[in-house]
Amino acid sequence: MHREPYVQIGLMQAVPEVMVNLHGPWECSAGSGLGTRRITDVYLKFHQLSDIPALERYTVKLAEFLSTESIGRWLPTVKKVGVEGNVSVMDAGKLWSIYGKTWDARTRWVVAGEYNSTDEANEACREWGKVLDTIAGIDRDLFWPQVESAGMSTGKEPIGAVEVRIGDELFRSAVFRLEPLGKKSFFSILNITVGKEFHWEHSKTLRYAGNLMLLGDRYGAITVVNELPIEAYLESVTSSEASIGAPDEYLKAQAVAARSTVLATVSRHHRIDPFDLCAEDHCQCYYGMDQVDKRVSRVV
Repeated sequence: MHREPYVQIGLMQAVPEVMVNLHGPWECSAGSGLGTRRITDVYLKFHQLSDIPALERYTVKLAEFLSTESIGRWLPTVKKVGVEGNVSVMDAGKLWSIYGKTWDARTRWVVAGEYNSTDEANEACREWGKVLDTIAGIDRDLFWPQVESAGMSTGKEPIGAVEVRIGDELFRSAVFRLEPLGKKSFFSILNITVGKEFHWEHSKTLRYAGNLMLLGDRYGAITVVNELPIEAYLESVTSSEASIGAPDEYLKAQAVAARSTVLATVSRHHRIDPFDLCAEDHCQCYYGMDQVDKRVSRVV
């Protein structure tokens, strides 16, 4: 039997504390002496243990290609005008295994240099724009310099960690993982931000199905991740992006667009984050269980 693919959705990032209600039976696992523990119907408050971020580095993405053949055509030309050894190829996207079939959604980025700040990378981006304008015969529709994260500096791993009290005991770990043990188990997160950086931004409590992970992140704070089957995720996204009351044909079209977005953008928008997509407009709106009803499930 082929397992349905799962996705990991970033619900919150770089937050100092997270308040969670677990409904039904759950299994909680982590390092630092906790091991595996069963808990039921409990409220947990997770705190960050450090506010010191890791040192992030940046690069300039010159172009993106689906095939190595295209790279082979353009890379030698670009390298001639770049600093020796400055231009390289970086993989992005994901090779999916879906119900026994393979679907390749990987792309190749042509990138140049590594920089300690976005200011340095933006300056290099502007210079590369000028350089590319001087290359005879180059297709500028393919080459649009932009700043991307190159990951963490060598030896500068994220040092974030998380603390939580369960009963009378206090536990600390880089990662806490909680898995539902009952079919009706779910979790709710209090004061989660909806509509981030839009005029309708507000906080509310949202309910979610699937696994829950809390990680010490590269910002020295906490990242919250919801792991669930891709079809369950799409049921929520379809009505989060549209509305439960939308006509069936509209929801069907939204479901197709949402599924295509997942397959095409995983490991591209959030390459160095511990999740595939975020839960906001930057990727796709995902507002949990409250956005799903039987009609949406049937349409998706």
